[in-house]
Amino acid sequence: MITLAYFSKSFLRCHIPTKNFKLKNLAELLNIDYPIIVAPMFLVSNEDMVVAAWEGGATAAFPALNYRSLDDLRNVIRRIKSRTE
Repeated sequence: MITLAYFSKSFLRCHIPTKNFKLKNLAELLNIDYPIIVAPMFLVSNEDMVVAAWEGGATAAFPALNYRSLDDLRNVIRRIKSRTE
């Protein structure tokens, strides 16, 4: 199993679907400007790529295994959140 750390504007705004709720497209689902996901690439994806995607109106992911310890992973998630809030 591959674990991904995933960031999009939907982290800031959560919508609980109702019975009549219908999504029009991926961009609406993820609350991003463009239906683009910067793909997670082992040892290539990094903090700057995730932030650049966010700033460009897309979203991004990176493999959690890019960070060798749980503390490293937590730290990078905190840094990404602080850079994108």
